[in-house]
Amino acid sequence: MKRLILLAILIFGLPFRGGRSNAIRLETRGRCIAVGVMVFAFLAAVPSAVAVDPPLGECLTGLYCPPPPPPPPPPPPPPAPPPPACSDGWDNDGDGARDWQQDYGCLQNPSDDNEGDNELYANVAWGEASYACGTAGVDAEQWYSSVSAVDSFCLTSTSRCKTQKVTDVISEAGWVDVNHYLAEYTVCYRPNNGIVTVKSRSGKSTFSRWPWNYGGNAEGFPQHVRYAKFVDFKYVWKLEFAGFGWVSTKWPFLTIRFFDNNTQMVTEAGIG
Repeated sequence: MKRLILLAILIFGLPFRGGRSNAIRLETRGRCIAVGVMVFAFLAAVPSAVAVDPPLGECLTGLYCPPPPPPPPPPPPPPAPPPPACSDGWDNDGDGARDWQQDYGCLQNPSDDNEGDNELYANVAWGEASYACGTAGVDAEQWYSSVSAVDSFCLTSTSRCKTQKVTDVISEAGWVDVNHYLAEYTVCYRPNNGIVTVKSRSGKSTFSRWPWNYGGNAEGFPQHVRYAKFVDFKYVWKLEFAGFGWVSTKWPFLTIRFFDNNTQMVTEAGIG
Protein backbone atom coordinates (compact mmCIF):
# COMPACT_ATOMS: atom_id res chain seq x y z
CA MET A 1 0.00 0.00 0.00
CA LYS A 2 2.80 2.45 0.86
CA ARG A 3 4.39 1.79 -2.49
CA LEU A 4 1.17 2.66 -4.38
CA ILE A 5 0.76 5.94 -2.48
CA LEU A 6 4.34 6.92 -3.23
CA LEU A 7 3.87 6.16 -6.89
CA ALA A 8 0.67 8.22 -7.05
CA ILE A 9 2.47 11.21 -5.50
CA LEU A 10 5.26 10.96 -8.04
CA ILE A 11 2.88 10.75 -10.95
CA PHE A 12 0.12 13.10 -10.05
CA GLY A 13 1.40 15.23 -7.22
CA LEU A 14 4.09 17.23 -9.04
CA PRO A 15 3.04 20.87 -9.54
CA PHE A 16 2.92 22.39 -12.97
CA ARG A 17 3.93 25.98 -13.44
CA GLY A 18 1.59 28.14 -15.39
CA GLY A 19 2.64 29.48 -18.67
CA ARG A 20 4.31 26.42 -19.93
CA SER A 21 3.19 24.92 -23.13
CA ASN A 22 1.22 21.78 -23.32
CA ALA A 23 4.13 19.98 -24.86
CA ILE A 24 6.36 20.80 -21.93
CA ARG A 25 3.71 19.70 -19.47
CA LEU A 26 3.24 16.39 -21.23
CA GLU A 27 6.97 15.81 -21.41
CA THR A 28 7.37 16.52 -17.71
CA ARG A 29 4.54 14.22 -16.81
CA GLY A 30 5.96 11.44 -18.91
CA ARG A 31 9.29 11.77 -17.15
CA CYS A 32 7.56 11.63 -13.82
CA ILE A 33 5.69 8.48 -14.81
CA ALA A 34 8.90 6.84 -15.90
CA VAL A 35 10.64 7.75 -12.68
CA GLY A 36 7.66 6.49 -10.65
CA VAL A 37 7.67 3.18 -12.47
CA MET A 38 11.37 2.72 -11.76
CA VAL A 39 10.90 3.58 -8.09
CA PHE A 40 7.99 1.14 -7.79
CA ALA A 41 10.03 -1.64 -9.38
CA PHE A 42 12.88 -0.94 -6.99
CA LEU A 43 10.59 -0.99 -3.97
CA ALA A 44 8.96 -4.21 -5.13
CA ALA A 45 12.36 -5.87 -5.35
CA VAL A 46 13.24 -4.96 -1.76
CA PRO A 47 11.47 -7.25 0.77
CA SER A 48 9.60 -5.47 3.48
CA ALA A 49 9.16 -6.57 7.07
CA VAL A 50 6.01 -8.66 7.44
CA ALA A 51 4.58 -9.58 10.81
CA VAL A 52 4.48 -13.34 11.24
CA ASP A 53 3.36 -15.54 14.05
CA PRO A 54 6.16 -16.95 16.17
CA PRO A 55 7.06 -20.58 15.52
CA LEU A 56 5.15 -23.12 17.49
CA GLY A 57 6.64 -23.45 20.91
CA GLU A 58 8.60 -20.18 20.72
CA CYS A 59 7.72 -16.70 21.81
CA LEU A 60 9.22 -13.51 20.28
CA THR A 61 10.20 -10.58 22.47
CA GLY A 62 7.38 -8.15 23.05
CA LEU A 63 4.62 -10.56 21.91
CA TYR A 64 2.02 -12.14 24.20
CA CYS A 65 2.32 -15.90 24.46
CA PRO A 66 -0.35 -18.04 26.15
CA PRO A 67 0.80 -20.22 29.04
CA PRO A 68 1.72 -23.81 28.16
CA PRO A 69 -0.98 -26.43 28.63
CA PRO A 70 -0.98 -28.22 31.98
CA PRO A 71 0.71 -31.64 32.10
CA PRO A 72 -1.54 -34.70 31.75
CA PRO A 73 -2.78 -36.21 35.00
CA PRO A 74 -0.76 -39.13 36.36
CA PRO A 75 -2.07 -42.63 35.57
CA PRO A 76 -4.25 -44.22 38.23
CA PRO A 77 -2.47 -46.54 40.66
CA PRO A 78 -2.56 -50.25 39.79
CA PRO A 79 -5.32 -52.26 41.46
CA ALA A 80 -4.45 -53.98 44.70
CA PRO A 81 -3.55 -57.67 44.32
CA PRO A 82 -6.31 -60.11 45.29
CA PRO A 83 -6.04 -61.63 48.76
CA PRO A 84 -4.47 -65.10 48.99
CA ALA A 85 -6.78 -68.09 48.76
CA CYS A 86 -6.41 -68.76 52.48
CA SER A 87 -7.70 -65.27 53.37
CA ASP A 88 -10.24 -64.40 50.67
CA GLY A 89 -13.41 -65.68 52.38
CA TRP A 90 -14.10 -68.30 49.67
CA ASP A 91 -14.10 -72.08 49.67
CA ASN A 92 -11.68 -72.28 46.75
CA ASP A 93 -11.21 -76.04 46.72
CA GLY A 94 -14.86 -76.94 47.35
CA ASP A 95 -14.25 -79.07 50.44
CA GLY A 96 -16.81 -77.30 52.64
CA ALA A 97 -14.23 -75.28 54.61
CA ARG A 98 -12.56 -71.98 53.85
CA ASP A 99 -9.49 -69.99 54.76
CA TRP A 100 -7.03 -70.12 57.62
CA GLN A 101 -7.96 -72.15 60.72
CA GLN A 102 -10.86 -73.73 58.87
CA ASP A 103 -9.59 -75.34 55.67
CA TYR A 104 -6.91 -77.93 56.43
CA GLY A 105 -5.04 -76.69 53.34
CA CYS A 106 -4.49 -73.39 55.19
CA LEU A 107 -3.40 -74.64 58.58
CA GLN A 108 0.12 -73.25 58.56
CA ASN A 109 -0.12 -69.92 56.75
CA PRO A 110 -3.01 -67.46 56.14
CA SER A 111 -1.01 -66.08 53.19
CA ASP A 112 -1.03 -69.45 51.44
CA ASP A 113 -2.52 -69.11 47.95
CA ASN A 114 -3.66 -72.72 47.63
CA GLU A 115 -6.39 -74.11 49.86
CA GLY A 116 -6.01 -77.54 48.28
CA ASP A 117 -2.31 -78.18 48.81
CA ASN A 118 -3.06 -80.41 51.82
CA GLU A 119 -5.80 -82.37 50.08
CA LEU A 120 -6.02 -86.09 50.70
CA TYR A 121 -4.59 -88.71 48.37
CA ALA A 122 -5.08 -92.49 48.37
CA ASN A 123 -2.33 -95.01 47.66
CA VAL A 124 -3.11 -98.74 47.80
CA ALA A 125 -0.46 -101.18 48.99
CA TRP A 126 -0.98 -104.95 48.66
CA GLY A 127 -0.28 -106.92 51.81
CA GLU A 128 0.23 -110.57 52.62
CA ALA A 129 -1.96 -113.36 51.28
CA SER A 130 -2.76 -116.82 52.73
CA TYR A 131 -4.35 -119.89 51.11
CA ALA A 132 -6.45 -122.83 52.33
CA CYS A 133 -7.88 -125.99 50.80
CA GLY A 134 -11.56 -125.25 50.41
CA THR A 135 -13.96 -123.90 52.98
CA ALA A 136 -13.07 -126.74 55.35
CA GLY A 137 -9.46 -125.56 55.41
CA VAL A 138 -10.63 -122.02 56.22
CA ASP A 139 -12.80 -123.25 59.07
CA ALA A 140 -9.92 -125.32 60.41
CA GLU A 141 -7.57 -122.37 59.96
CA GLN A 142 -5.15 -124.47 57.97
CA TRP A 143 -3.34 -121.80 55.96
CA TYR A 144 -0.52 -121.91 53.45
CA SER A 145 1.74 -119.05 52.52
CA SER A 146 1.58 -119.46 48.74
CA VAL A 147 -0.70 -120.80 46.05
CA SER A 148 1.92 -123.33 45.00
CA ALA A 149 1.99 -124.70 48.52
CA VAL A 150 -1.76 -125.12 48.71
CA ASP A 151 -1.82 -126.75 45.28
CA SER A 152 0.59 -129.40 46.48
CA PHE A 153 -1.75 -130.38 49.33
CA CYS A 154 -5.20 -129.89 47.76
CA LEU A 155 -7.01 -132.10 45.29
CA THR A 156 -7.52 -130.55 41.89
CA SER A 157 -11.28 -130.72 42.37
CA THR A 158 -11.13 -128.87 45.68
CA SER A 159 -11.64 -125.17 45.70
CA ARG A 160 -8.98 -122.78 46.87
CA CYS A 161 -9.63 -120.08 49.40
CA LYS A 162 -7.57 -116.92 49.68
CA THR A 163 -7.30 -114.31 52.40
CA GLN A 164 -5.91 -111.02 51.12
CA LYS A 165 -4.87 -107.91 53.06
CA VAL A 166 -4.75 -104.50 51.42
CA THR A 167 -3.74 -101.19 53.02
CA ASP A 168 -5.09 -97.91 51.68
CA VAL A 169 -2.65 -95.15 52.71
CA ILE A 170 -4.33 -91.75 52.96
CA SER A 171 -1.98 -88.77 52.90
CA GLU A 172 -2.12 -85.00 52.75
CA ALA A 173 -0.70 -83.84 49.42
CA GLY A 174 1.16 -87.13 49.18
CA TRP A 175 3.78 -86.13 51.76
CA VAL A 176 2.42 -86.97 55.23
CA ASP A 177 0.26 -89.99 56.10
CA VAL A 178 -2.90 -89.23 58.04
CA ASN A 179 -4.66 -92.61 57.95
CA HIS A 180 -3.97 -96.26 57.15
CA TYR A 181 -7.01 -98.39 56.40
CA LEU A 182 -6.65 -102.18 56.36
CA ALA A 183 -9.07 -103.98 54.07
CA GLU A 184 -9.24 -107.78 54.30
CA TYR A 185 -11.33 -110.43 52.57
CA THR A 186 -11.48 -114.22 52.23
CA VAL A 187 -12.87 -115.67 49.00
CA CYS A 188 -13.09 -119.25 47.76
CA TYR A 189 -12.82 -120.07 44.05
CA ARG A 190 -12.17 -122.89 41.62
CA PRO A 191 -9.19 -121.93 39.47
CA ASN A 192 -10.55 -120.47 36.25
CA ASN A 193 -13.92 -122.08 36.95
CA GLY A 194 -15.87 -119.54 38.94
CA ILE A 195 -16.35 -118.04 42.37
CA VAL A 196 -17.53 -120.49 45.07
CA THR A 197 -18.25 -118.21 48.04
CA VAL A 198 -17.09 -115.23 50.07
CA LYS A 199 -16.17 -116.32 53.60
CA SER A 200 -15.51 -112.90 55.15
CA ARG A 201 -14.67 -109.27 54.59
CA SER A 202 -13.60 -106.56 57.04
CA GLY A 203 -12.05 -103.10 57.21
CA LYS A 204 -10.50 -101.05 60.00
CA SER A 205 -8.09 -98.21 60.66
CA THR A 206 -4.59 -99.11 61.84
CA PHE A 207 -3.21 -95.55 62.04
CA SER A 208 -4.51 -91.97 62.25
CA ARG A 209 -2.58 -88.74 62.64
CA TRP A 210 -4.00 -85.78 64.55
CA PRO A 211 -5.98 -83.68 63.67
CA TRP A 212 -7.45 -86.47 61.53
CA ASN A 213 -9.60 -89.05 63.30
CA TYR A 214 -10.98 -92.35 62.04
CA GLY A 215 -14.77 -92.32 62.33
CA GLY A 216 -15.52 -95.97 61.48
CA ASN A 217 -16.91 -97.62 58.38
CA ALA A 218 -19.76 -96.02 56.50
CA GLU A 219 -23.14 -97.58 57.12
CA GLY A 220 -23.52 -100.81 55.14
CA PHE A 221 -19.78 -101.16 54.43
CA PRO A 222 -17.73 -103.15 53.77
CA GLN A 223 -19.82 -105.04 51.26
CA HIS A 224 -19.26 -107.29 48.27
CA VAL A 225 -20.99 -108.04 44.99
CA ARG A 226 -20.46 -111.55 43.65
CA TYR A 227 -20.47 -112.45 39.98
CA ALA A 228 -19.78 -115.78 38.26
CA LYS A 229 -16.10 -115.14 37.56
CA PHE A 230 -15.18 -112.32 39.98
CA VAL A 231 -16.15 -110.51 43.17
CA ASP A 232 -16.11 -106.78 43.92
CA PHE A 233 -15.21 -105.86 47.51
CA LYS A 234 -16.26 -102.32 48.44
CA TYR A 235 -14.99 -100.25 51.38
CA VAL A 236 -16.03 -96.78 52.52
CA TRP A 237 -14.97 -95.20 55.80
CA LYS A 238 -15.14 -91.90 57.62
CA LEU A 239 -12.30 -89.47 58.35
CA GLU A 240 -12.89 -86.34 60.40
CA PHE A 241 -10.62 -83.32 60.50
CA ALA A 242 -10.89 -81.51 63.85
CA GLY A 243 -10.32 -77.80 63.18
CA PHE A 244 -10.63 -74.83 65.49
CA GLY A 245 -14.23 -75.21 66.59
CA TRP A 246 -15.37 -77.06 63.47
CA VAL A 247 -15.13 -80.52 61.88
CA SER A 248 -14.56 -81.39 58.22
CA THR A 249 -15.57 -84.90 57.11
CA LYS A 250 -14.09 -86.95 54.28
CA TRP A 251 -15.18 -90.36 52.95
CA PRO A 252 -12.33 -92.43 51.49
CA PHE A 253 -13.43 -95.33 49.31
CA LEU A 254 -11.81 -98.44 47.86
CA THR A 255 -13.07 -101.18 45.53
CA ILE A 256 -11.07 -104.33 44.81
CA ARG A 257 -12.02 -106.89 42.15
CA PHE A 258 -10.90 -110.49 42.64
CA PHE A 259 -11.01 -112.94 39.69
CA ASP A 260 -11.27 -116.74 39.73
CA ASN A 261 -7.77 -117.02 38.21
CA ASN A 262 -6.35 -115.64 41.49
CA THR A 263 -5.68 -112.15 40.17
CA GLN A 264 -7.00 -108.93 41.64
CA MET A 265 -7.03 -105.24 40.87
CA VAL A 266 -8.11 -101.92 42.35
CA THR A 267 -11.02 -100.55 40.35
CA GLU A 268 -11.77 -97.51 42.55
CA ALA A 269 -9.77 -95.58 45.13
CA GLY A 270 -10.26 -91.99 46.17
CA ILE A 271 -11.65 -89.45 48.61
CA GLY A 272 -15.30 -88.53 48.75
